Amino acid sequence: MGFFVKSVGVLLFFIWHESALHGDAIATDRIPHRFSYDLDLRILGDYESPEPITIVCHGYGGSSLFVRELQKLNVFPGPLVGFNFPDHDIQPSYDYTQSSFGTFNEIAPLVYILRILVGDRPEKSIILYGFSAGGGAVINTLVALVTGRYDDYLLQLGIDLHEKELIMEALKAGHIILDCPLKSLDEIFTVRPPTDELLFLASQYRSNGMMPIENLQYLVGADLTIWLHFQKPDEVLGNRDDELFVRLLTDANKEGTVRLITGYDGGHSALHCSLWNAYRSWLVVQEK
Repeated sequence: MGFFVKSVGVLLFFIWHESALHGDAIATDRIPHRFSYDLDLRILGDYESPEPITIVCHGYGGSSLFVRELQKLNVFPGPLVGFNFPDHDIQPSYDYTQSSFGTFNEIAPLVYILRILVGDRPEKSIILYGFSAGGGAVINTLVALVTGRYDDYLLQLGIDLHEKELIMEALKAGHIILDCPLKSLDEIFTVRPPTDELLFLASQYRSNGMMPIENLQYLVGADLTIWLHFQKPDEVLGNRDDELFVRLLTDANKEGTVRLITGYDGGHSALHCSLWNAYRSWLVVQEK
């Protein structure tokens, strides 16, 4: 795991600007942070709203701009937060051998943002939304928070046991949305040929213990409300392990709730109306 901390080892001193949280509907402020790449943290909507904060985790090759697409849906009543994972805006010249996917470096910014938001507004509940590879990162982030597997790395981000508990309380008060989440690289090979890039990433996820479907077992006792959405067919990630994923997640999260939505809306990258219609209906019921 030694190379996990390559980017964490070059942390910059963090200065939080409260004023940056009260900008326009689409905040373009470059908020100073602790990472050596362009985190591009964006906060859309009213940060002072009593509604839950939604953190938006983009998929493979995406960027912080994905949060704008979620805002257009007019689903979430509270503010939305977008950011860049280390491997964002992937271009054809991308060197996959330097990828952070399947390492602690991938999830480090998400855990850090959770820490900042919970520390700034401890009374807030948090919705954690992850699409595709972002969904896989959400699973691995939850594992980091409910187990001690990555505590040494979390301490480098200023996150101790107490802060882990505070973050989990905020997530339990909100909920998790896994939208066509990455389950494993092996499943992808059922719908796509095993290119050198995919084989490298599969090896990296496996060697670092971050294959999402294998990590579900560590969520025992997490007590979360989880929305799980699959598209059929999913031409990008595949559907081979959908049922296994549901069973493993439900078994681990027995104290919580797993809401399964299966959609036939056009595939992985289509507008997932099945998910959002179900979510809107649920919100209406909660308001009554």
